[in-house]
This record gives sequence, C-alpha cells and structure tokens, in this order.
Amino acid sequence: MWNAWWKIKWINLIYTLMRYIKLFEKWGINKELEDLTDEYMTSIKNNPEQNDFNFVFYHELGNYLFKVKIKELGGKKEGNITYDVAEVNGKKRTSNFVITLSDRNDKSTLLHELKHFDRIIRIGPDDGTIRKSLKWVDFIDNDFNPNIRSIFYLLNDDEFEAKYHGYYSQIDKYLSENLIENPTREDVINQINFFLKLPSTDKSYTWWKNNLYFKLELLGDKKYVEKLFDLLINGEITPMLIPSLNMRELFTSVKTYIRQKLGIKTKLEKEQIQKAIIQIEKLINKNKEKYRKKFNRIYSIMVDKYVN
Repeated sequence: MWNAWWKIKWINLIYTLMRYIKLFEKWGINKELEDLTDEYMTSIKNNPEQNDFNFVFYHELGNYLFKVKIKELGGKKEGNITYDVAEVNGKKRTSNFVITLSDRNDKSTLLHELKHFDRIIRIGPDDGTIRKSLKWVDFIDNDFNPNIRSIFYLLNDDEFEAKYHGYYSQIDKYLSENLIENPTREDVINQINFFLKLPSTDKSYTWWKNNLYFKLELLGDKKYVEKLFDLLINGEITPMLIPSLNMRELFTSVKTYIRQKLGIKTKLEKEQIQKAIIQIEKLINKNKEKYRKKFNRIYSIMVDKYVN
C-alpha cells in the first residue's frame, strides 16, 4: 500500500516538473539557464569575502569554463561578458569567458549575461558591433540625443533576449516577495505593472511594450536625424571629430553595422539618406512588434506560475 502511495506521489511530482519545463519552453524562457543562475548565485552568496569565482557552464553543446568577477563598474549596477576569439582552421574559437558583476546579489544581470553566453555558444561570437553601438553616444553626447542607443535594442535579437530573461528574473523575484497569499490573475498583473513603473526599474521595456509606430524624428528634428545618419553612413571618422583612437574604431563599427543592415556599398546622397532612414524605421517597427508580443508573455508566465 505504501509503495503504491509513494509511486503516485513520485508520478505527480514528475508530472509537475515536466509541466513547468513545458510552460517555460512555451513562453520562451530558458529554465535550465535560470536553474544554473540560481546555482551560481548560491555559491556567490555563500562566499561573501570572495570576488573571483570559477564556474562551469553546463550546456547541451558542451561544458564551458568561465569566471565571474565581482567588481565595481563605474558606480552602476550592471554587468558584462568578455571573451577571447581565435581563428583555428578557418573557424572562430572562443575562450577565457569572464562575466563581471557590479553587485554580487544581482541575479537578473547574471542571467542576462548568461543568455549572451548561451547565444555565443549556439551561433558563434559576434564582432562586438552591437555592444559598441550601444555605447558610442557616450562619447559624442554634445551633438546627439542619448536615446539613440535604444534604437540598437530594437535592431538586435541577442540584446532583446538577454533583456527579456533579465526582466523575467527581476519580476519573478519581486512577485515572490510582494504577492499576497493565493493571488488572483488580477493581483499578479497589477503587481507586474507596479514593478515596471518603479523608478528603479530599467525602462528599456517601454521601447517594446507600446504599439505605437516608431519614428526616428522622435529623437530630434528632421535635420538632426539626417545629420546623424549622414555621419553613420557617410561620415569620415577623423581625429578632429573624435580624438580617441578607440572611439574612432567604435564609431566606425557602428557605421559598418548600419551599412550592412541596409546593404549599402557606396556613399549616399541626401535623397538616399532619407530612404535609408525609412528602411531603418521599418526594421525597427518590425522588431518592435515581435519584441512587444514576446515581452507581454511574461504576464502569462507569472499568472501560470503564481495563480495555478
């Protein structure tokens, strides 16, 4: 009798676990990645005096050694991932992965960087263009609106997926600490909306969550946008414009990225610049709609997790 009872209990447990795995797969969250993040975070929290950690990233395509460093990054709560790339027999090989966190308790940022790690393993190393493009405005802020960086979050699936997993982790933590007992669907939705409006919450999601058609003119007047794209597509990167060698290389990489996205091979005239702007707007809005739909899945994930 007892054996039959335990058998039923185990079957129910396995069924529940499989249900949650299927649930996360359905909504686009990598549950295995979250479990690994929890494992790494436990080790970090259990060693408060230690700032350097050696971990193994257990991945379906192999096991990868990497380091986590706890280190201040300009006084901000953030993180990054770095790695070396070498060409072996005509193929790019990656090694020496290092994730740096400014806050040892920041699970969502660790999950964000591990999502980048996962994508690098699956599709290979990127050329750094996207990462650089998100930072280039820091060095010419007298002439350009810093909101321009958000455009690149609307052009790149990798950045969105990493952000998406980061938001999932933050919202899940917030709900676990603030939801009432036996919450309703409305309770969960209201708490998510409240969290998203908190001053401390990263507002990148606002670029995806609304369903308004995005126009680059929102970043400045028409002449401003034309000047920006003329520099990005045609501009000469001179020492006078950007004195720092590293910054010139960074700006050049952004220019290359835009040209590649639009298939541009020659210098463009003013009318062609206008067409390029329209093309970029179409690409942004196509991605924006795709990201908006996926971001809103977080509501369904949390309702399924906390209500049922």
